[in-house]
Amino acid sequence: MSARILVVDDDHDNADSLARLVQILGQEPIVAYSGAQAIRAAEEQQPELALIDIGMPGMDGYETAARIRRSTGGRTILVAVTGWSRAEDKQRATDAGFDLHYSKPIGVDALQELLEIPDLDSAAAAT
Repeated sequence: MSARILVVDDDHDNADSLARLVQILGQEPIVAYSGAQAIRAAEEQQPELALIDIGMPGMDGYETAARIRRSTGGRTILVAVTGWSRAEDKQRATDAGFDLHYSKPIGVDALQELLEIPDLDSAAAAT
C-alpha cells in the first residue's frame, strides 16, 4: 500500500528531487513550496507523512508543522528535514510538534527507514 507523502521546501529543486525519490520508492508524493501550500495540501489530502524544510521564508517549518498538526488532528507523521541540526534546533523542532528530525540532504536509506514506520503502514491501509 502506498502512502501519501507531503514534501515541503521553498527550494523547488530540493522539493522536486525529494518528491521524485518518494515516487521511485513507490509512494505518492505531494509537493508544496511554501507553508501555506503545505497546510492546504495537508487538509485536502491528509498525508500519512510530511517532510518539511524548516528555513522557509514567510511561514517557517516550525509554524507549518504546528498548523498541520492541528489541521490533521495529529494523524500525519511530521519530519523536519533541515540543515539546522544543533541540539537546540532539534529541541525546537520537537517543541513545534515534529515527530522526527533529519539533516539535509535526506538519503535513500533514511527515507526508506521512514517509510517502514508501523504507523505509516496502518494509516495508508486505512485510507
